[in-house]
Amino acid sequence: MYTKVLEDGYKDEELEAHVKKLRELWTPKNEDHRKARAFIYEEWPTLDTATLPAKMADATQALAECVKVGDTIGPQKLYKGIQLHAARLLKEAEALNKVNEEDAKQLKAIGELSVNLSKLEADIKAFLEKAAK
Repeated sequence: MYTKVLEDGYKDEELEAHVKKLRELWTPKNEDHRKARAFIYEEWPTLDTATLPAKMADATQALAECVKVGDTIGPQKLYKGIQLHAARLLKEAEALNKVNEEDAKQLKAIGELSVNLSKLEADIKAFLEKAAK
């Protein structure tokens, strides 16, 4: 939107500097960073409960790559994905009956997944807080 305003002829040095900074922040720093961003933006939000456990290592690696290059944008999106996954897991857990053996297994898996998501969330928060200083 900012770019469109500038392209339409609006002149403002502060806005131009802001757009330049946003472009720099958004541009992947290397191929590994591009892949991390692709995972964060394209794959992470689409995972369901069955596929999420197998992709936790990929999420952790994507965060590590973002930390390595000082990217604060990707982790924010990763964090939002955690919130979406957590809300879905909570809803799924509420629909299960712990007395039912199959439901109990699913509840255990959801609990373990929730712990892993919480750790990733804490790692993201710690990085973003440190980067903000």
